[in-house]
Amino acid sequence: MVKIFGKFYYIDIENIVNKCTNVIPIEVDTSTDNETNTDNTNEETNAKIEINFFKYDVIKMCIDRILNDYPNTEDDDDMSLFRQTDVNTSYKLAFNTLIKYNILIEEEDDE
Repeated sequence: MVKIFGKFYYIDIENIVNKCTNVIPIEVDTSTDNETNTDNTNEETNAKIEINFFKYDVIKMCIDRILNDYPNTEDDDDMSLFRQTDVNTSYKLAFNTLIKYNILIEEEDDE
């Protein structure tokens, strides 16, 4: 794993799906027999699942910013955060957004 700001992080894929998916309840006419629901309807919950593409795109841009623009420093320790001048506002904003929405998760120490 790679350290970012002296800690290890991973991306929670399930939380991305949860943040970008809207489940909309629909009414099903129970008077007709053997009708099938559309492909994007869940029979068990009688709900239509929609993806919020705005949320998806913002999360995607934040992840792209984090993965591609972290300054490559060999001696990344706890004090390196204060020495780095390459980390700009857009990186910090993307990093903090992913942390706030529980998409970028800090790895727990097993020690």
